[in-house]
Amino acid sequence: MAKTILAVSNALNSSWLRALGDAQSPRGALHVKSEQEAWVLGQGPCYALILLDAAGIDGDIAGLIEHLRQERPRVPIVVATTSPTWQRARLVFRAGANDYIRKSLDRDVIRKSLEEFL
Repeated sequence: MAKTILAVSNALNSSWLRALGDAQSPRGALHVKSEQEAWVLGQGPCYALILLDAAGIDGDIAGLIEHLRQERPRVPIVVATTSPTWQRARLVFRAGANDYIRKSLDRDVIRKSLEEFL
C-alpha cells in the first residue's frame, strides 16, 4: 500500500528533500510544505509520517510539533537534522516528536531511518 510522507521545510529546493523524494518514490508520495503551510494543514490528506527538517524551520519547532500533534495525533512526527544535539533532542521529544534522525543524502540510509514508520 502506498504511503504518503509530509516533509516540512522552508528549504524547498534542498538536496536533502530531493534525496528524500527519491527514497520515498517506490513506497508512495512525498508532499513538501513550508513551515507556514504546516501550521494550517486542516483536514488535508492522510499522512503516514510527518518529517520536519530542523534546519529548514525558522520558527518555533517545538510549537510546530505540539500543533501538529494536536491536529494529527496518530501520525508519527520525526525531526531530521544534520547536527543532532541532546538539547534539541530533549526539546523535540518533550514537544511530542516520535523520533530524531540524522539527515543523509544516501537513499538507502533515508529508507532505513524511516522504515519503522512506513
